[in-house]
Amino acid sequence: MAYVAQEWTISGLAVELRMDRRTIGKALTGVDPVRSDNKTDFYLMADVVRAMLEQKTGTGDPQKEQARLNKLRADQIEMALAKDRREYLPVELLESALSEFARQAKAIFETLPKRLKQANPALKAREIRVIETELNKARQAVADMRLGKNDLWD
Repeated sequence: MAYVAQEWTISGLAVELRMDRRTIGKALTGVDPVRSDNKTDFYLMADVVRAMLEQKTGTGDPQKEQARLNKLRADQIEMALAKDRREYLPVELLESALSEFARQAKAIFETLPKRLKQANPALKAREIRVIETELNKARQAVADMRLGKNDLWD
């Protein structure tokens, strides 16, 4: 006696597996039906079970998994080459450099009016206030530049 695989609709699978038909439909995403009859698709139980197991375990097509692994390896090699060519800058180094820049800029902004007064004693108080006002505007403009949650001025 030869056995023939039975074809199932999503509704039939939902009844047989005691699952919601939406869950079955979601599991069958990407699974080709063995045949279609007008608006109804028919699936083999073996394809359904395989799709559900792959969805549950997170494993998929071995070729896709191998391609994903190859891509990760290629990305890793590219990153190593970029580091060797000095085309890569770690975020920590960039944040450190920008923080140091901000610290130095802040010190310059804060001491410039006093240094100008010492360098040119003929400057009047009104001129010094204008300079301080403009420097404070420039300082605020730089302070408004943020790197994510880091405040470079504090």
